[in-house]
Amino acid sequence: TDHTQPEQTCEDNLQDILVELGCSPEDVECFLHAGLDPPITLSVLRELDIKSLVSNPKLRHDSSLEPDLFFTPNTSDGPKLRRKFDNHRRYWLAFSCELAVYASLSIHFSRHSKILGLNYDEARLLVRKRLPNFLQSAKEIVLTLVPQKDHAQVQDRLDIEYISDQVSMGLYNFRNTMEWLAVLLKEHCAPLRDAAIDETASFVREGEIPAIVSGLTHLLLILEQMRLDVANYQIRALRDYFQSRFIQFEIAYHKDRIKRGRLNAEESMKWFQDNCGYGGTSTSHEYGGFVAAFVRHLVQPSFGPLPPTFDLDSDRIQILRKDILEILHLDICFTILERERVRNGD
Repeated sequence: TDHTQPEQTCEDNLQDILVELGCSPEDVECFLHAGLDPPITLSVLRELDIKSLVSNPKLRHDSSLEPDLFFTPNTSDGPKLRRKFDNHRRYWLAFSCELAVYASLSIHFSRHSKILGLNYDEARLLVRKRLPNFLQSAKEIVLTLVPQKDHAQVQDRLDIEYISDQVSMGLYNFRNTMEWLAVLLKEHCAPLRDAAIDETASFVREGEIPAIVSGLTHLLLILEQMRLDVANYQIRALRDYFQSRFIQFEIAYHKDRIKRGRLNAEESMKWFQDNCGYGGTSTSHEYGGFVAAFVRHLVQPSFGPLPPTFDLDSDRIQILRKDILEILHLDICFTILERERVRNGD
C-alpha cells in the first residue's frame, strides 16, 4: 500500500509560512481568501469614460431633466454596500499583511537560508499576491488623469516589476514615489483636492506599514474622486448636446429595446389606451386621462404598476410620490386640527 503523503499545494505552503512568521488567524484567513484586486480599479471606473457617458441611457435621461446632476462616491447604506465595505476592509488587511510578511521574511532570511524548505526568492514570490495588482490599477488610473506628455514619467516611475521586487526585499522608498506623485496629481487636479493629496503624502512619509497602507488607501480614493471630477466636467459640457438630442435618443433607445425583445411595447400601449379616457368629461384632451392615471398612481400605488416605459424615471417617481404623500398627510393633519379648533370654539 502506498502511504506517501500528498504534496502540499501552494496555498498550504503559503499558510504555513504565514503561521511560521506569526500572522494572526484573521490575517491568514484574509491573506488567503480576500480579493486580489484593489477596491478601485480602472475597470470599476470604466462607466466614467466619455464613451460610456454618451452611451448611458439613464445618465442622458437624468442629465437632461436634472441640471445639477453630478457623480459622487456611493456612500448610501444597505446590505449590499456593507458587504462591499467589508470586502474592502478584508482586502486592505490582507495587503497590510503582505507588506508585513515581506519585512518578516527579510528578518528571517538574515538568520536562516530556508523557510519550510523554500529559499528567499521562492518565498517572496509565493507571498506576492496583491502588490502587483495594486500598482497596475493605480498606474492605469493615473495615466487617465494626466496628459500624454506626462505618460513617459508615469511609466518610468511606476515600473510594476521593479517596485514589486524592491518592496518584497524591503528596499523600496514609498515616500519618494508618493511625493513625486503628489506633485504630479496637484498639477492636474481641482484645487480642492490639494489638501487631501498632501495628507496622503504625509501618511506615507511616516514610513510605518500601517501609515503606508493608510496612505495607499487614501491614494485610491483620491484617484477615484479625480475621475469623478473629470466625469462631472464632461457631463456639464455635454448637457446641452444631451438636451438637444433628448427625444431622438429616447426614441432610438426604446426602438432598440423593442427590437431586442427587452421591452414589451404592447404592455405600454395597452396601459395608455386603458387610461386615455380616465379623466372623464373634465377634459377633452386625450392626454388628460394619461395625466390623471399617472397622478392616481402616485397617490394610490394599488391602482396598478406603471408600464416599463417609465423605468428611466423610477427614482424621480418615487421621490415625487413621497413628496405628494407628505403634502397630503400634512394637509389632512391641518384639516383635522382646524375641525377640532372649530368644534372646541377656539
